[in-house]
Amino acid sequence: IFGGLTLNTTGGTVTLDAARANGGLAPRIEYGAVSVNSGAGAIDITETTTLNLGAITTTGGLTARSTTGGVVDSGAFNVNNALFVLSTASESVVIDNAGQNIGIVNVQGGTNHSILVGSASTLGGSTSVTGNLTFASAAGVATTLGANSVTGNLTVNSGGTITVAGAVSVSGNLSLSSADAGASSITDNLGSSIAVTNVATLASSGNITLDSVGNDFNSVVLNGVTGNAQIDDANNITVSGT
Repeated sequence: IFGGLTLNTTGGTVTLDAARANGGLAPRIEYGAVSVNSGAGAIDITETTTLNLGAITTTGGLTARSTTGGVVDSGAFNVNNALFVLSTASESVVIDNAGQNIGIVNVQGGTNHSILVGSASTLGGSTSVTGNLTFASAAGVATTLGANSVTGNLTVNSGGTITVAGAVSVSGNLSLSSADAGASSITDNLGSSIAVTNVATLASSGNITLDSVGNDFNSVVLNGVTGNAQIDDANNITVSGT
């Protein structure tokens, strides 16, 4: 289908999975922009090449997969949770519409992902990326980090607060930047933790409190922290910058 595909249902499940059926015997499936409004029904879409998601509305969850390409957006999302799955290590998820409303975002596979959301969102506990991931939110929009694993670099640019709510593991560099000017610009919840193999760079217009006993930094660089900063670590730590 080289033009757009639009599907509507009042609450039924929408599944387009021929591209991953029968393993190596799966047919080659290509769509134009795919738009779906399924109400409370789950949406599961797989494309052989890069999947172009148009307007997507569901409270039942979105699963978007590509077997050889990436995932991009060309329409507005109103989705309670989204899972992006890439089978090719060199491909990317690029979601760059500033108005995207996605409650929970999970990414599996691929590298050099870039995701921009326009409402409060969580980078979820099913996220496992072998490359780099950039997660950003619009002005005034809070960001939560669940338990996730990034083998490359993780960059979080939040227009609001950043809250660490799970075990975050980064094998490369971590960058957290919050535009919030309040007392809790970057914080971690009880029982959460951050483990960073290389350098963690922190920037904030307000206060930073990362006091979880499970935190394990190697080197922390404060890159323009307007408020106070408290950083606890389970082992040795080097802190520089202001």
